[in-house]
Amino acid sequence: MKHFRTLLVFLPLYAMCPCTVEAQQSQNSESLPTTWYVAAGGSGDGRSPAAPFGSTEEVEKASAPGDIIVVLSRADRLGGGLALKPRQILRGFATNSRRPVITNTSEERNGGNGVVLSKDSRIEGIEIRDTHASGVFGRDVGAVALSDVSIHGANRSRGLIVENPLAPLPHAGVALMASPESGSQTARLSRVHVVEAAGMAIGANALAGARLTLDLYDVEVIGGAGFGNADYGIAATANGRGSEASLQMTRSRVRGRTSPGARNVVLAASDHGTVKGLIYESFIGESGQDGVLAAALTLPATIDVSIVGSTIENGAQSNVEGTFLAFPHEPNDVADSSIAISIHRSTIRGAGQGPLFGERGSNVLLTGSFIPEGQPLVAAPYSLRITDSTIEDGSAFGLAVGSFKGLPTADPGHFDVLVRNTKFIGNRGGEIMIGAPEARLDARGNCWRSPDDESEPRVITYWVEEPAAAETSERVSCE
Repeated sequence: MKHFRTLLVFLPLYAMCPCTVEAQQSQNSESLPTTWYVAAGGSGDGRSPAAPFGSTEEVEKASAPGDIIVVLSRADRLGGGLALKPRQILRGFATNSRRPVITNTSEERNGGNGVVLSKDSRIEGIEIRDTHASGVFGRDVGAVALSDVSIHGANRSRGLIVENPLAPLPHAGVALMASPESGSQTARLSRVHVVEAAGMAIGANALAGARLTLDLYDVEVIGGAGFGNADYGIAATANGRGSEASLQMTRSRVRGRTSPGARNVVLAASDHGTVKGLIYESFIGESGQDGVLAAALTLPATIDVSIVGSTIENGAQSNVEGTFLAFPHEPNDVADSSIAISIHRSTIRGAGQGPLFGERGSNVLLTGSFIPEGQPLVAAPYSLRITDSTIEDGSAFGLAVGSFKGLPTADPGHFDVLVRNTKFIGNRGGEIMIGAPEARLDARGNCWRSPDDESEPRVITYWVEEPAAAETSERVSCE
């Protein structure tokens, strides 16, 4: 009877609203994502693997935000690119270990991009090839993720997203933009491979009032040709008041941007922008000019980059460079600007391999840039910390600070350099070059070994006197 009475208690509630179960079922149905299938050559309604859509246009029209789109592997590529909706997941289904391939050779569909991201969307297990513009493009994307994605031959048109004669922003393998006042955004890339992308492999650009984080894990960038002034492997840039771009690069590899002027990793800030970078346990190989470049363009600008447990090698000019460009500026702009570089437990080697920069090839370089021509260099603050590292085999110098011999003037920058427990080995022109009156180097407690096996540090100076420029005592063994 007790059970019966309990049932009687609840029966009236159920009877009073017979629609409750149906409403709940309807609500659950609406909240569940629909899975759509698409494949090159398909002719179905897209609701099963046996009857996939045959075009990306069909799946774009049928799908809703939050849906899952599965691309099935076929011998042919799926053309036209694909524009995702918010919270959608694009997933590849491989056949015989062959991933499905998306391409887009026409600017008429999705701007020539392979996949256009939307807010909080994801891409998994897809290959993207030979796109007219970017392989993957996203603007104001919230929190997006790419995993197990390969991108080959992006930006066949050699097109630009932002036309700027000095620092153009090209289409890329993966190109991400944060519009003014668009808030905080994050892009996480894991097991992503970008091969032979023209202009730029992976780029993130934050404009005024926006914050954009580019988080890379097990990402590989190989090769790619530049055009004009655009030739970057991975780039994080911030332009405008309140803008901030952050690059977090973990156990990743970048190499082979070898055209003159190419940089494998670029961190650039401009007009009140801030850029932060962490390169952790990564490899950065041969480049046409610099392995890692930290560049302050129009001031004020702030850049802070840490390199930990990494190897950077064979930059044609330098492996790690920090530079202020010589744009006109106000004194307060300089006071609010800085470039800070920290190198810890890393190997920096082999800079200057080639005829273009051989006499200036320096593993680590801090210097002002005479760009634009005719403008004086910026008396800006630089900070450099090198600890527990190896700096070796530079064609000219292990560490260079300020202006090289033969340049118009000394560098007026303020250089604060600390080097500890670091090995300088086999740098042919000298261990340290100083071409700035306001350079102060504390380089005590390091190992020094020239190509001739000499253990005395060679400090080459221009425009300054050696005793006031560097302290190199308390030497330690190179063994």
